[in-house]
Amino acid sequence: NNLKSFCSFQNISSFILFLAEKQPFMHLKNLSLLNYKNLKTAEFTFDNKINCLVGNNGVGKTNVLDSIYHL
Repeated sequence: NNLKSFCSFQNISSFILFLAEKQPFMHLKNLSLLNYKNLKTAEFTFDNKINCLVGNNGVGKTNVLDSIYHL
């Protein structure tokens, strides 16, 4: 199996490169999370071009990426 779990990537750059190799692309417009890991409720609306998750340690940035990986 050539698919790796997100947790095995050393950094976000290698995860982005991994996604760039896969076709076809999925364009995610919205994401709603309910009781996912440390996120009680979260709503996201994404831009068509670029998006950035910024926050302190432990607030759930990686959990958002993890949830997208599992779609």
